[in-house]
Amino acid sequence: MRNSRTVYGLIAFAVAFVFSAGLVRILFPAPYDPAALAVAPVQVRESYCDRRRHPKKPKLAMRLEEFIEQDKANGDDRSTDLIDGNMVSATYTDSVREYYDTSSSMNTDAFPREFVAAWNEHMRAWKNYADYLDLNRERRVDTEVFSSKQRKYNEEISRTWGIVIRLARENGAEVTPY
Repeated sequence: MRNSRTVYGLIAFAVAFVFSAGLVRILFPAPYDPAALAVAPVQVRESYCDRRRHPKKPKLAMRLEEFIEQDKANGDDRSTDLIDGNMVSATYTDSVREYYDTSSSMNTDAFPREFVAAWNEHMRAWKNYADYLDLNRERRVDTEVFSSKQRKYNEEISRTWGIVIRLARENGAEVTPY
């Protein structure tokens, strides 16, 4: 009987203490300090969802996928009006140059040497095409000759892009060419 009174006394004390602490918090809340709530920015390398979705996928593969998707997004803004009448469109020329400038400046430091070499070759193909368009910017062109040369540039761009996609896939990335 003596032990049970001691146990009940300890339980009653704990309940009274928790209740009184809660009551004090309600009646006298802590002052609001926005600086105390500020959180320093944290650099997130990999999200929890990424690990759950792709538990065995290497980080390199995910980086390559993000890189390829960013390149595709850069190209989404390109104009499609190549020739306006018999003249090379300035809008199209500018959009190709802007795509080249943006995509060629993407950081490739984290990728294998072979992939970087293929990427640089692909960007060189785009630079050659952008230079060709700049030479013919707002000039009257023979559409047959222009189309023939443009086809050559596009074939080189497609060939180098195929190599980039193949190497990304060899490194575990799940990417589509377009």
